[in-house]
Amino acid sequence: MSKGERRAFTEEFKREAVRLIETSGRTIAQIADDLGVGSSTLTRGSAFTVRLPHRRNLTSI
Repeated sequence: MSKGERRAFTEEFKREAVRLIETSGRTIAQIADDLGVGSSTLTRGSAFTVRLPHRRNLTSI
């Protein structure tokens, strides 16, 4: 993947990431590392949205 290209994530990947964030008790950084993505992908991306328990706002991931 060259610089500037966006990575596409499957719906299954997105659902699993959300499930892990909501239920695993691990940090977003730990989950991102396990999934092979940067933590900003799970907190600032526009692929999908989840309400994180430690934040007041709705976060797109």
